[in-house]
Amino acid sequence: MTIETPEFLTEKEAAVLLGLSAHTMRNWRGAGVGPAYLKLGSAVRYARATVTSWALDQEVAA
Repeated sequence: MTIETPEFLTEKEAAVLLGLSAHTMRNWRGAGVGPAYLKLGSAVRYARATVTSWALDQEVAA
């Protein structure tokens, strides 16, 4: 049996994945919007799967 561990991204890595700035990620966290994140002590981390899923949920129909 294989257990997959989630890949965690830094704020900057998550921002690059989304094509945004780290500043935008910080602003979104403060406003309570954007992808869910983890606080590990003072470190902020994003699960890659969560960021990808959140981004796909933002699709707007034409």
